[in-house]
Amino acid sequence: MLAWLRQRDLKPGDHVPERLATEAFHVSRTPVRAALALLTERGLLERR
Repeated sequence: MLAWLRQRDLKPGDHVPERLATEAFHVSRTPVRAALALLTERGLLERR
């Protein structure tokens, strides 16, 4: 997920495209949100 996010070339404050992540990884939004929560816990993402 982190590598995928880095490939998206997101800037600070940009919205993480959950729908695109679900399509890229062929999963529902639940595991995508769990992965984003983990990255947030580790200080790699910031939630607003």
